[in-house]
Amino acid sequence: MPKLARKVLDGAMPDVPRTVSEVADEIRRYLAAHANASDTVEGVQTWWLSPGVPGPTVQRALDALVAAGVVHKRQLPDGNLIYGARPPWPREAANS
Repeated sequence: MPKLARKVLDGAMPDVPRTVSEVADEIRRYLAAHANASDTVEGVQTWWLSPGVPGPTVQRALDALVAAGVVHKRQLPDGNLIYGARPPWPREAANS
């Protein structure tokens, strides 16, 4: 049985990144492996990160990555915010 599965079955919390910096690093690694990925904060928390990372920590990490120009944030018509890797060129130039 894998080590993580044993920890979870034993009731122990697996080691997960908890600081904003650690979560931001995990998001960067995910995007490096999945360059076209994009999702909401809840989707990032559920699908991109180790289990147990608190939602507010995910939001702060994403905000920091947006401010650093690493992650792109866009608002959908329904108001949801989607986060993904920053495109290498402006979207408008790609459509020209």
